[in-house]
Amino acid sequence: MEMANHKRNGIDLKRLLATMDAIRGDSGIAEFQFRAEAQWMGGGHCKTKIKADAPKKQLEELCAYVQKTSPVLDIIRNPVAVTIDLVSE
Repeated sequence: MEMANHKRNGIDLKRLLATMDAIRGDSGIAEFQFRAEAQWMGGGHCKTKIKADAPKKQLEELCAYVQKTSPVLDIIRNPVAVTIDLVSE
């Protein structure tokens, strides 16, 4: 399947499909274990400890990616006013 515009919402669909095909071929490559623990230091400072069988550089890249793409972190950094209307029937 050829895609003229292979990116959606910042996700490279060709790479995603290739990854999914690779996992279908060998599900063992998707197996990993980690444990993350977050501790709020006050204000907007969070300290995260992670125990994983991965190189430190890879974990740093994961941390940077999460900070860039997390919708939860985005809403904390950029709060928006929310109005809720109750409709009772």
